[in-house]
Amino acid sequence: MRHAFPTALIAGALIAALPLAPSSRGLLAQGVTAATIHGTVRATDGTDVDGTEVVVLNTSTGYMAQVEVRNGGFFVAGLEAGGPYTVTAQRFGFHPEERQESSLEVGETLELDFEMRPEAIS
Repeated sequence: MRHAFPTALIAGALIAALPLAPSSRGLLAQGVTAATIHGTVRATDGTDVDGTEVVVLNTSTGYMAQVEVRNGGFFVAGLEAGGPYTVTAQRFGFHPEERQESSLEVGETLELDFEMRPEAIS
């Protein structure tokens, strides 16, 4: 003879535990929403262009982060997932370079490398 009580008890325990199960919504509530963009900035001759300003702009929220290139590279962490993002590299004496990127996913690391073309200075 089969008893309904243990089955009902197990089902009740599973239903009670559902709010404790991890979900993407739960991760977002805990602050796991960051993405990262990093890369290099070099001149057309391959030399590092230190001092270049890299601006990361989330075009839907207006959030902006600025970093300066050091040792040929840049790193921007803690970016909100979503987007789209526009990333611009600019330095006096070079043509600005811009990349239009689609949305970033939670935990994504996007690598962008820029090649800066010298500007004719008169």
